Amino acid sequence: MGMEYYYSIRNKPDVKNVSVGFDTSQFGDVELFGTLMQFKETQGSFWKSIGIGGSICAEPLIHGNTIYIGACDKNFYAIDKDGNERWRFKTNGVIVCNASAHGNLVYFCSYDNNLYAINIKTGNMEWTFHANDFIGRAPDFDDDKLYFGSCDGNLYCLDAKTGREQWRFKTSGEDGITPLIHEGRLYFGYRGNNFYCVDMNGNLVWRFPTNGIIAAWPPVIRKGVIYFGCFDGNFYAVSTEGELIWKFKAGESTYTPALWENKTLFGCRDNSLYCVDADKGRLLWKFKTEGFVVISRVMDGKCYFSSYDNNVYCADCATGKEIWRFKTNGMINYVRPHEGRVYFGSWDCNLYCVDADNGQLVWKFKTSMGSPSTIAPPEVSQTKTAEFTWISEDISEKKKYESRKGEGDYDTNMHQYGSMDRSYVSSRKKGYIK
Repeated sequence: MGMEYYYSIRNKPDVKNVSVGFDTSQFGDVELFGTLMQFKETQGSFWKSIGIGGSICAEPLIHGNTIYIGACDKNFYAIDKDGNERWRFKTNGVIVCNASAHGNLVYFCSYDNNLYAINIKTGNMEWTFHANDFIGRAPDFDDDKLYFGSCDGNLYCLDAKTGREQWRFKTSGEDGITPLIHEGRLYFGYRGNNFYCVDMNGNLVWRFPTNGIIAAWPPVIRKGVIYFGCFDGNFYAVSTEGELIWKFKAGESTYTPALWENKTLFGCRDNSLYCVDADKGRLLWKFKTEGFVVISRVMDGKCYFSSYDNNVYCADCATGKEIWRFKTNGMINYVRPHEGRVYFGSWDCNLYCVDADNGQLVWKFKTSMGSPSTIAPPEVSQTKTAEFTWISEDISEKKKYESRKGEGDYDTNMHQYGSMDRSYVSSRKKGYIK
């Protein structure tokens, strides 16, 4: 794919715009892989380091007959079930996380530190709430109140209709979370390594300490037991009174689970999806991929999950046997199965809809930018030195490679280039434009 673009250099008046006329598509995944390995080594989270581009890393929300999703191009989109855009809403920041809906409003957050309430029919803003830092996840609701966390270390309660703050709960960490609301309590984890339980008035009931960042977006509950992942390499089952039931040691950081019958399924940074007995914490099966596995979802006895190897997978919940996989040209964070289809965004700037039974493409929707986002390495995550301004994009028809069932038409066969030395890739920390 030939692309011509300019680097527009900020704060560098002595540097002129440089026109680049060669194909850079093969280098994006290599650089991205190296950056992700740096975050893995530091046990860190890369969400706040994502730059502007057309990539989609948010989870789709399906509400009524509309799919709602934000993208790194700063737009929040409303798309119908046939893949046609209904409206878009422009913010002042990258949008990387999920949305939620309540009544006639849809809620989402942006890197501009705002939580937005948008009319689902018109796409017009009803109100906005500004926090002191990035709001990482959309809120959950209870009795016309909404609850969400910000990277300023607070859990907030707002009036869902007006956006007026009701109370805030200060934690020892900084992260954006969505709490689990259950029987008059809020359960949530923060980057300060504590898992919290507070009442509906914002009073602490208990806290459960761990040795790593809590991965619970939100946690899930079954028979009085709360399940959540953690960057200390353990997966936890804790009672609603804060007592440890069991913990399972995985190969790396673990993530938010899905439940099916007596099983809990969760992704891991060791590139695997685990299935563990929900009552005893015993491993039942493990599914190996070639990239981080973050979130899994279950529908009709099938588990749908994504990997940073650019695939979406469908596996049998009982056995872990693969049913199909679908390949894109970028890493995938979240999937959302719904009524016979699976929806997911990719780093390749597209929202995909595939058939849930066979993984065949139904449609795809492209965001307003054709250039994927960048992720700044940990040590320079606060430094923004350049941005991309796209001049033209000449996309020619690619050769269709014969591949596994369900792969996209424009899949790039990277194996022809041989293997890449990971030590070299992960050492590329400085000296290139972000």
